[in-house]
Amino acid sequence: MGVEQILILIIFGLLAGTIGSMAGIGGGILIVPFLLLLYNLEPQAAVATSLTIIFFLALSATFSYAAQKRIDYSRGLTFAVMAVPGAIIGVGVSDLCPLNIFQIILGVLLLLVAIRLLIKKWGRFDPAGQGGRDINDPEKSQKPPARGFIYILGFFGGFLAGFLGIGGGILYVPILIYLVGLPVHRATATSVFIIAIASFFGSLYHFKLAHIEFYYLLWIGAGGVIGAKLGAVLSEKVAGTLIMRVLAAILVLTGLRLLFINIT
Repeated sequence: MGVEQILILIIFGLLAGTIGSMAGIGGGILIVPFLLLLYNLEPQAAVATSLTIIFFLALSATFSYAAQKRIDYSRGLTFAVMAVPGAIIGVGVSDLCPLNIFQIILGVLLLLVAIRLLIKKWGRFDPAGQGGRDINDPEKSQKPPARGFIYILGFFGGFLAGFLGIGGGILYVPILIYLVGLPVHRATATSVFIIAIASFFGSLYHFKLAHIEFYYLLWIGAGGVIGAKLGAVLSEKVAGTLIMRVLAAILVLTGLRLLFINIT
């Protein structure tokens, strides 16, 4: 590929990283359909490349959140215990899933996420995770649900990450807020911590199976790292409702496109 294609990948990575960071759900939900529809990658390659990009983005964010003391390591590790095997099993399932079935599943998920973004907020819109509070606020969380239930949810989030390459923020953030009772600023950071762990092991398994397309990983990842940092800055200046609507519109169009080409 020439310089123009490299620039397209970098610019897309920049946009995906920025939007994903501002919305607090990562860029994988945009990266996977992009690689499927525009570059005709096999599902395994698109998922593996996206999940590996997510790992580097989540790792970078985890270091930042750790320095700010926002991460709830105890609850994060509890989810991660089952997120890791879930991610590995998800990788195995993606390796067996036919292209049309994979795209239909992804299309339906994109539409569900778009609906979720439009009908209800995760508390105050705040990807930076401060929730209008001091980041060191020792606010108490509500009593957490049973540990067994947490394991099930952690497993499912990891499975989604490994199977679809989208990370787990769309699942972990609302769970940590509404079920575990963490403040928004801690839920966001803890979710990123879980994703970093799960995506690391999922990416390793994909690497073992030779699924990762390093060309796309390099250029989209380069733009994504910059975009993730840019999104954190812009989130304080751009209206949250506008961000959600733009992202939801993109997901609806992409989801419908995936369904159309595989059902009609």
